[in-house]
Amino acid sequence: MATLAEWMPMVNLAFLIFLAIGGFVAYRVGFAHTTEEVQERVINALNVELNMLRDRVLATEKENARLSQIILIITTALKKWGLSVTIDGELVSISDTKTTQTSRISPESK
Repeated sequence: MATLAEWMPMVNLAFLIFLAIGGFVAYRVGFAHTTEEVQERVINALNVELNMLRDRVLATEKENARLSQIILIITTALKKWGLSVTIDGELVSISDTKTTQTSRISPESK
């Protein structure tokens, strides 16, 4: 029969192996948990940004509609005074019975 002194190195080795396996598993679980937390934070931040951009697009569309109505009102009023306003892309032409003046809309520099 083997004595306790003969079994102790094997018990020690088994303990070290299980300790190493346990440490590895704990590291993997902790790493996976940290990865999930970071991923969740990034998704939340992107959702907030996406909602903000959607709100800005809606506000811009409303502003465009309002400005289009203003342009229509102005061109109608000018037409009553005998001036014709034509907007073709970047070109704006204003003409009366005698002359026509055309100007190019310059892009805003930011």
